[in-house]
Amino acid sequence: MTQSSQELSLHGSRCDSNAVREGGDNRLRSGNYPAEAKGTEPEKTRQQVIDELIKETPSQRDARNQAIAG
Repeated sequence: MTQSSQELSLHGSRCDSNAVREGGDNRLRSGNYPAEAKGTEPEKTRQQVIDELIKETPSQRDARNQAIAG
């Protein structure tokens, strides 16, 4: 392997590891699994979810249960 091909190989590995660190994928794993979905909102705490469920109206509860049941 020549000096320039070694540098290119090292540079490619560095780029791949940087891409993975930033939430991307590398060329060795591409196509194996879908990329991880990034949420647009911060995650809710358990207590926030419980509070929302307690506050929902009976019609909202029925609609949610129907959506879950299919």
